[in-house]
Order: sequence, then structure tokens, then C-alpha cells
Amino acid sequence: MFVTRLLANLQARLDSKGEDQLYTAVQEFLLQFNPAPLINLLNSPLLPAENYSDVHHSLESTFKTRFQVLVLAGLPVTERNRLINEFCLPQGQADTVVFPQNNAGAEHPLILIEFKNTPIRDLVTGATGWENQIKQSEKFIIYDDYQMKQLRLKQSTCQPFKTISARLDDAVQKLQVNAQKLQGDFPDRAIIGFVMYRVGLHRVLHERVDFQTAKSKC
Repeated sequence: MFVTRLLANLQARLDSKGEDQLYTAVQEFLLQFNPAPLINLLNSPLLPAENYSDVHHSLESTFKTRFQVLVLAGLPVTERNRLINEFCLPQGQADTVVFPQNNAGAEHPLILIEFKNTPIRDLVTGATGWENQIKQSEKFIIYDDYQMKQLRLKQSTCQPFKTISARLDDAVQKLQVNAQKLQGDFPDRAIIGFVMYRVGLHRVLHERVDFQTAKSKC
């Protein structure tokens, strides 16, 4: 299993400083609902570098796996299988549900994540050739959120959105639908939802949406 191999490789490279950094980032995400420290680690030496064909063929599944592995590696072994579970939907498995710590109890929200990814080749201004695509991807690190959202996308039958902003808005709507489905199984749990949207290999936008418990809506 790819996740297992990637996790084993990450743990083999971890030193005490890396362990502390990763643990802090994971706890901040699970307990404070701040994904920024984990996002910053996606391109750190903790994970294999992405280059060559990765920049051309980057997918939601790859982005999702890298994020999951970081969360798993920052947890005790006994917590891993319990805290991350696939939330399988009829139209795919782009979502991940994280069940925070045991001692948090039912009052602690579930975390639902929708992963999205746009490779450089899908941008109207996207560079050609993997070397140029990596350079363009790295330039996006200094872009603010507004600049990223204004990037135009190549439209097609499968990709109808004109901009990153439009696709991000659509992902938020899907997150809301999926949260409602999840609340059917956990009516007493609030849900904190995130859209994690990667553009290229180096820049991740994230949007947070909070959902009250299903019972509180009655």
C-alpha cells in the first residue's frame, strides 16, 4: 500500500527536531483546526520531492496522500487507524474524515476535508515542459490568495470553471453536501470542513466551513 510505504519512509527520516515539528503541526490541525503548519510541511524534506512528471500529472489523490501521511506520522501508532478513515462517496473518495482525540469526547467536531488539485498544464497561462512548470509552480509561493484565485483555467467538458476561484466555490458547495451526508451518521457531532486546493506542487489554498450539529438544527 502506497500510504504505508510513504509513512515508513517518512518515519525513517525523522529526527527529534522533525518529530517535534510534525507533532506540533498535527496537534494544531486536530485541536486548533489550523491547517497552515501542515500545509507548510507538504514540500519539506519529510516527504519525497515532487518533480519531473509529478508537476505534469499531479492529482487530488497524490495531494491527499501526502497530507494524510503527515497527519499519520505525527500521531502515536495506536491513534492512526482510528483518526483517519476514508469517507467513501458514490462519486469518489476525495474526502477524508478525521476523528480527533479520544479524550475530546462527542463535543469535539469531526473534520471533513475536500481535496482539489489543478496542475500547471490546466492553467491558461500554464508553462510547457516540466522544468518550466516547476519554476511557475514555485513562483506561486509568493502569490497571495486573491492572486491565486484569479488564475484562469482551461475550460473543457470535464472542467467547466473559468478561474481557480470558481472551482474553489464549487468545491465548497460539494463540501456542504458531503457534510450533510456525514451528519446523518453523526447527528450529535459538529463538523469543521476544509477545502484544500493545491495549484501546481507548491501552493495550497484552504477554505474553512463550520457546520452545526444536525440535532441543533431541529
